[in-house]
Amino acid sequence: MRQDLAIVFLDLSGFTGVTEALGPERTRDMLAEFQALVEREVAADDGYVVSFMGDGAMIAFGLPAPRPDDAARALRAVMRLHACLTAWIAGLPTLAKDRLSIRIGGHFGPAVASRLGPPITSTSRRPATP
Repeated sequence: MRQDLAIVFLDLSGFTGVTEALGPERTRDMLAEFQALVEREVAADDGYVVSFMGDGAMIAFGLPAPRPDDAARALRAVMRLHACLTAWIAGLPTLAKDRLSIRIGGHFGPAVASRLGPPITSTSRRPATP
């Protein structure tokens, strides 16, 4: 399906080095806070987090159906995300806050929304392993 979408990408720059210093449990807790914050701010403007990949997120405005204000809602969300994530980073332990920053990019315009890969069928699922 081809339609206009607003797509936002964000990630935490410096994250890998911070995780090496924090360890797995503290990293998990930090990611949970990050993802909850992103979900909350995106939902406030009727956006949709398409996926989280570690310290990054892909966010869409205009799915499943485009709206005339998709770009404006995406921009509002980006501005709020930047402010909230900056404040969140400032409240992290020194080990993390001194090494992390936010990167945000976006696109508005024509996109093709589709699922790539093999079709999901009952025979394509792996059997449960004991």
